[in-house]
Amino acid sequence: MSVQTSALSPAATMFRHAHRDAPGLWVEETVPHAAAVEYGAAAAAAFAHEQWLAALRIPGRAEYLAALDEAVAAALDGRSPPKDALEQAAQKWREITNRLDADKQKSAYRHCVGL
Repeated sequence: MSVQTSALSPAATMFRHAHRDAPGLWVEETVPHAAAVEYGAAAAAAFAHEQWLAALRIPGRAEYLAALDEAVAAALDGRSPPKDALEQAAQKWREITNRLDADKQKSAYRHCVGL
């Protein structure tokens, strides 16, 4: 069932070894099949690691990730040197954290990781 439901969400990705059998379901339609297969292999390799870190489940998560995405894109396409792009992302993260209340964010993080 996970392939039928989770693969439809842009917020989900492969999370079982069986998912690598249909990697095209987990990428955008414009991604070439070979790239989807490579993504499946990378996911399978990640599953084999003993250490891992789950995505944070804290308020503003999408905003933090959008700021990071923007910085990475700016660095990759040459709009900004990587260092500058990441400094801008860090500044945006501080703004998000301040707006959402740093103490509440710390509490949400501790809860997320089971502390």
